[in-house]
Amino acid sequence: MSYSLIIRPDAEDDIAEARDWYQARSDDRQFEFLDEIDEMLEHICEMPELYAPEYKRVRRVGSRLFPYVV
Repeated sequence: MSYSLIIRPDAEDDIAEARDWYQARSDDRQFEFLDEIDEMLEHICEMPELYAPEYKRVRRVGSRLFPYVV
């Protein structure tokens, strides 16, 4: 079965808002946050069935370093 990764505009806005929040506190922290998001998305794309669907076909993974879920 083939899956598509869909990032909705609201999610993109949330990521940008969180990035800005971390940037305001530490220049380096924003990059750590974005790296973590990228790793989570890559992991989902590589092994999507590792995560059980929570609503219809929606799967999610929690960040190990930040209080966010993708």
